[in-house]
Amino acid sequence: MVMKRRHPDIPSPAIALPIASDLRYRLPLVAMSLMQQHTGSRNASPNDDIDRKSSTNLYIRGLLPSDTDETIRQLVSENANIASDAINSTKAVMDEQSGQCKGYGFVDFRDETQAQIALEALTKVNLRNGKLQISYARESEKDPTNIYIKNLPTRTECNEDWMTRVFTEELAKVVSGRIISCRVMRATDPGTRQQTGATGAGFIRFEKEQDAVLAISHINKVGVALGQKLGTARPLEAKLADKTNQRKKQRQQQQ
Repeated sequence: MVMKRRHPDIPSPAIALPIASDLRYRLPLVAMSLMQQHTGSRNASPNDDIDRKSSTNLYIRGLLPSDTDETIRQLVSENANIASDAINSTKAVMDEQSGQCKGYGFVDFRDETQAQIALEALTKVNLRNGKLQISYARESEKDPTNIYIKNLPTRTECNEDWMTRVFTEELAKVVSGRIISCRVMRATDPGTRQQTGATGAGFIRFEKEQDAVLAISHINKVGVALGQKLGTARPLEAKLADKTNQRKKQRQQQQ
């Protein structure tokens, strides 16, 4: 039998085929990875909202035991040189047993601009001999009065005013205190960093810790019916926004 001589520049099939096979399977995986990196932030779950920093809510640490919602409002409005009505709400987190402030609280502004002006001004002022620390708050900060709700409608009209009106009416027979503030979470375009549509998640901050507990129980109980009433395909679900407090309650239930 006459053996044909192979040209030296042409690789043998034993070498060429594994390389072609390897590329054939690798290239789609590389492309898929790049697509996931590009779209990952836009396709994030609404549950990721719980760790997002608020653009209007400031966290204040280092408050006095005697501080209240009103003293926080005065402290911020006077030192940040902004009108009091620019503040949507203030919240001194209180110890239920002693009735005194736990040392931290929140200030929620009506818009992002006022929050940014206040933060920049307050960080330049030596408030209470430098004992106060001020930053943008995460929605999961240690506030036992703040609850997280998912599967909300994402229609344009479903904004903070809508949310306040709906849940004030829905929870009127359940809670004794007032709703301090509501927040509809919105997606952010990764390219422009501009807020786009609602994610279907939101937060409600109450005046009392007990009201937050009662609200969670009620919303989860009537979640299906409430979701249908609001025009959503899935039942509404609620839980404490405070992850630390949530884990503590779960451990207590397991004991």
